[in-house]
Amino acid sequence: MTLQLEDAVVNALTLTRALAELNPADREALLLVAAQGLTYKEAAEIRSLLESARLAVCRRDSSDILSTPEKP
Repeated sequence: MTLQLEDAVVNALTLTRALAELNPADREALLLVAAQGLTYKEAAEIRSLLESARLAVCRRDSSDILSTPEKP
């Protein structure tokens, strides 16, 4: 393995570990900007839409759970 390839592998592993240390929301935001090339504003808008969608699903699911009668 060449020195250049070894450096690339080390860098990739370091980046992978660093991303794993972030909480999921921060990791998602960073990847939207760094990997997808979005602006901070675009990433924030996407994150807001995603959160709204997640909340809607949670609301629906909790409503379904609460409206289902308990089994004896």
